[in-house]
Amino acid sequence: MRVLAELNEKGDRCNVYFRFDQAFVDAIKRVPGSIWVPREKGGPYWRLPLEMTSMRRLREEFGDELELGDALRAWGIVAVRGEQKMKALAVADDWPLEDLIVYKKLPKLAEWFRPYQRADVKFLASTSALNLLEPRLGKTTETIAALYEANIEVGSHLIVAPQKALDSVWRMEWERWTEMPVFTFSGETASTDRAKMIAECFRMSEVGEPFVFCTTADMIRRGLPLDMEMSLVWSSFTIDEFHKTGLPEIKNVFPQKAATLKMTETHRKYALSGTPMSGKPIKLWGGLHFLNPQLFSAKWRWAEQWLDIEKTYGDHRVIKGIKEGREEQFYEHLAPYAVRRLRTEVLPQLPEKQWIDVWCGMTRGQRKQYKTFEADAEIRIDEYHLTSTSILAEYTRLKQFSNAKCEVEILSMDEDNGHIEMKLKPTFDSGKLPNLL
Repeated sequence: MRVLAELNEKGDRCNVYFRFDQAFVDAIKRVPGSIWVPREKGGPYWRLPLEMTSMRRLREEFGDELELGDALRAWGIVAVRGEQKMKALAVADDWPLEDLIVYKKLPKLAEWFRPYQRADVKFLASTSALNLLEPRLGKTTETIAALYEANIEVGSHLIVAPQKALDSVWRMEWERWTEMPVFTFSGETASTDRAKMIAECFRMSEVGEPFVFCTTADMIRRGLPLDMEMSLVWSSFTIDEFHKTGLPEIKNVFPQKAATLKMTETHRKYALSGTPMSGKPIKLWGGLHFLNPQLFSAKWRWAEQWLDIEKTYGDHRVIKGIKEGREEQFYEHLAPYAVRRLRTEVLPQLPEKQWIDVWCGMTRGQRKQYKTFEADAEIRIDEYHLTSTSILAEYTRLKQFSNAKCEVEILSMDEDNGHIEMKLKPTFDSGKLPNLL
């Protein structure tokens, strides 16, 4: 008895056919992404996503019983070559500078790159990918260079990043190396500037002038600015610090948006993070889902394939680490989609990080303000049934007062539950600032 696997008519799925046998049914169910298609819907057959991980598992489960159709075999030859090429690029230590397109377009930036960055740019220009370099190894500049290397710099580029990184990182680096106009839009953007900025972006898009639009995940979540990200056609979409931006549960942050943005045919998507897993491999799934929502469509299915899942009280499932014995396969699975480098690998000449505590006393005005708000916080915590979030907010404010005396603006006050929302603006009256300077 044999099992036949062949491409469907559209060439975007793999169909698997066999006569009923319970052992075969159990085997196909162990292949990630397998779906039964009944006779009334065009079957009977099993449908699989057309990607190498599922195809390899299919071979593992059926062995010599598996027969490949001509079309699937031809697809597999091309897919394996492409995968091997991407894996080689992902782990390359260098790339000839003169062979980079970006060297001709942005020579000062290309000459500034270290060897590993030249290889990274070549990899990122070839595909949408996760950039998982450790902090301070150049993820931002690699992303910029990759767009020029991929010949898609002439277009509109959307960047979602933490508030603090919009101007101090993304605007600064784009303006440092390129002539590209950069717009930063966040909750701190003056209302008088918002309409002008949006109108200018639409105008530039209509006439085909390239620009960069940087905003925050909160602005996207709130549908600002005017759902612009859904209206324009983007050549690239980059999410910085995706582990903080909410990508592990991307549909909650970008409801139906990230997968349905209007993108050019040659677009690139990049998800950046220097600490992508933090001990939890499942955090990577959000980034993979962002890159290719069709291939990485089911979080739990992906987790069941690679990660240990522990059942707790009430059949609640907790996702753990990588399955024992599957570590090498897991990282091979990631290789075509991610580049990861550690400082100890690429910059071994750097000394070990040193931590030195420097204790700074508060100024008189700073201490007085701190004591006042500390007493107020104690009263609110004692007299009201505050949530853990509210208590954390009180401690966070005290940390801000310990940095510097602040100008305080009360935004709202709920007398029923003791919750106060305030805006703090630090002043130069600080015990820490002179030591820092």
